[in-house]
Amino acid sequence: KFDVERIEGGAAFILVSGEFDLRDDLSAFEALVRSSSARAVTFHSPGGNVVKAMELGRLIRRLDLMTIQLRATECSSACSLALFGGTIRQADPGAIGVHKSSFSRDFPINTEDAVSAVQQLTAEVVTYMIEMGVDPALLQVSLQYDSDDIRYLSLSEMEKYRIVTNGRDGLPQGSQPRQ
Repeated sequence: KFDVERIEGGAAFILVSGEFDLRDDLSAFEALVRSSSARAVTFHSPGGNVVKAMELGRLIRRLDLMTIQLRATECSSACSLALFGGTIRQADPGAIGVHKSSFSRDFPINTEDAVSAVQQLTAEVVTYMIEMGVDPALLQVSLQYDSDDIRYLSLSEMEKYRIVTNGRDGLPQGSQPRQ
């Protein structure tokens, strides 16, 4: 679900809420951004479909939006991937939760196909993280936690893995662009 919210003073931002679903229509998100002149996105989401979250993250990047995450609302699992799309990313300590991916319990899959799917999805996530300027070493933290457990990141971890930035191209807070 996508809603336009306003901060005191009238500046618009988009609130993305609910689970990411492969059937989500992101053209509605884009239309809302354009009609509201929003410059930022925030989330209240427990995660969901990883592929759709990365698609939203790429759209956020293409629309030149910043992402902001407050600890008071949830952004865990696949939601963190959407947040990575921000050209500038800010988050409170403990606001971003990660864990390893899982298959839907409603989706029967044999072991060989599951291994292949996990490898393919992992490669896509690593490629996406590099594209967004996030250190793919973050996956080492994520893979330590099962899908029914969440690991919330400290500010120092978010800085280390370049989740929070001070400017374009995923620069960590306090760093300078390379010349």
